Parts: sequence; structure tokens; C-alpha cells
Amino acid sequence: MTEIRPLNEELKAIAKNELNEVESRIVEDISTLRTWIQKQPHLRARTDDQFLVTFLRGCKYSMEKAKSKIDFYYTIKALMPEIFTNFYMNEEFIELGRLGYFVALPNPLGGIGGQRVHLAVYKNVDPNKYLLSTLFRYYILLVIFIDKAEPMRVKGFHFVNCPKETLAILSIVRSFLSEKLKQRFFIHKSLEDLYKVIPKENLPIEYGGINGSIPEIQADMEKKLLDFNNYFMEETKYGVDEKLRIGKKINSETLFGIDGSFRKLNID
Repeated sequence: MTEIRPLNEELKAIAKNELNEVESRIVEDISTLRTWIQKQPHLRARTDDQFLVTFLRGCKYSMEKAKSKIDFYYTIKALMPEIFTNFYMNEEFIELGRLGYFVALPNPLGGIGGQRVHLAVYKNVDPNKYLLSTLFRYYILLVIFIDKAEPMRVKGFHFVNCPKETLAILSIVRSFLSEKLKQRFFIHKSLEDLYKVIPKENLPIEYGGINGSIPEIQADMEKKLLDFNNYFMEETKYGVDEKLRIGKKINSETLFGIDGSFRKLNID
């Protein structure tokens, strides 16, 4: 038996057909991944069933990809302490969230089992008040919650009405992505253009749809994130010790190909 959230029949079909999940083999696959983690001297990772099955599903049950992704999950956090230290819902994040900066819309495309739309609204954020690193920290905190609460595979990034400065930054960000992710970046000149990809009714009221209102969604998300704070604080127990890694050690340059510190990243 495993301690993972049960799936309804529709989601079971998606897990089987799209993620290569074999129900009779879930216990064995989770056990295999857990045993591998326990044998890595450099790695202190969560090993509960739900956490591990999330990575397995996210990697379409490629065991090697799941191992690599879990290792990178903790390695990147260790290499970027300015982003991940004291990583929980503090007052600054609560204030930022109340601006509606990032919300997960309640109803997925096509109903249960469909793609979930997440909306980031940058116009509400005062660039003179919030550092880029703060915005990034808040965004990553939400992604960790989403990954923990509902296994997610990114289908696309859609940007609407971007000023030229934003387009320049997106161009830089895109240059660091894999070809697979590059193909999932889409720039739209108007909401009407976006509607061709994401039906209007799947957007919130503020964008002409019927998929909730941003203040209500934000309030619900804030409560969930605050309830999740123990999880965020527990994360301090996990990580990597590069001195104990067997084989080639990893640092910012070997992982990113650049200096990974945001403190040294200057954009004119």
C-alpha cells in the first residue's frame, strides 16, 4: 500500500496513457526511487510516497530522469541560498500575493483532468518596491506548492501586452531554456489573440471570463499557502552536501554555465 492521494477514474486514465503509470507497479517504482535516494551520501531528500510519485509522474516514469530531477531539485536550492533561505510565507510574500501577482485559476481547461491555468499580473507590482529576487522567490514558492499539491507538467507560457523591456528580458530568459521549453513560449499582442489558445471562459472575470475573480482566488490561495508553511519550513532539513557527492562535484558554473548568484546579475 502507498500513502498517495487517490485518483478518480478520469485521472487514472491520464496517468496511464500520458504519464506511463502502471497501477500495479506504483509501490515498486516508489520503493526503487526511495532506495536510490537513501544510498546517495550527499543527498538529504523527502522520501514520502506522495513526493516521490509526483516526480515519477512528472518524468513520465523514467526512473533515471526522476533521480536526476530530485537531485537537481535540492542541488539548485543549495546553490542559490539568496533565493531559498528563509523560504516561507512571510509578510512580504503575503503583501505581494494580495496584489494578485500570481494566482492559480480554479477550473482547468476541459474540466477535471484538464490543463490548469496560472495567471501572473505584473502591472500591479511596483518595481521600486520589490526586488527582482523577491518576485522570483514568491513565484518559486507558489510553484513548490503546486508541485506538492498537484503533479504538474508545464504546457506553455503565454505573455500578453508585454512592453519592450519585458520582451527583452524574456528573450534573455528564453536563451537559457532547452529547445523543448523554448517551443512553449508564446507572445500575444492582445487578449483576443490569447483567446484563440485559451478560451475566454477559462480566464477570470477581470479578463472577460467566468473562471473566478482574482481577489477571491488570491484570498483562497493565501490561506492554503499559510496552511502549508510547516512544509516550507521543514524544507530546511533537506539539501545536498557536495563534499559527500560521489563523482564530479556540482557548482554554479558546472550546473548553469554561468555564475548562478542573483546578487551578481545586473541587467541594464
